Amino acid sequence: MRFPAHTAHPSGEIDDPRPVDVDHARVAQPVQQAARRGVDVRVLTAGSRTDVNVVRLAGRAWYETLLASGVRVYEWQPTTLHAKTFVVDGEWFTVGSMNFDNRSMALNDEATLMVLDRKLGDEMNRMFVEDLRQAQEITVEAFGSRSWIQRLAERGANWLTRLL
Repeated sequence: MRFPAHTAHPSGEIDDPRPVDVDHARVAQPVQQAARRGVDVRVLTAGSRTDVNVVRLAGRAWYETLLASGVRVYEWQPTTLHAKTFVVDGEWFTVGSMNFDNRSMALNDEATLMVLDRKLGDEMNRMFVEDLRQAQEITVEAFGSRSWIQRLAERGANWLTRLL
């Protein structure tokens, strides 16, 4: 899988609007390493208006780890989020139907276009920043204050989705 290789050494920013993919370790680890190096990593993921809540809960199980490494996490508010894009340094980006999880890699028929183009990358970045205006940023403090029941649901959902 070549996807994480492009996140390993970004110089400026990574913008990731995808519903649930940040929970996959092969994707999360390079993103976290980039954030620790000072790269502005922003992840836009599904909010409460989702069509698959168990997947949203599973993704939320990774928020603490992502936030601790400096990744900024946002939840999309208006509707269900199904965007599968990824922008690195406003130059390299992906657009497609593929989730970066085991099921999409092994079982589903998916397609993802990878593009290296500064002009189109800048436009993708502009759209991402516009989308952030309709999202709620998740802070360490607010996320840390959720109930034990919520935490249990997230961990359980994360465990369950690994089996799918």
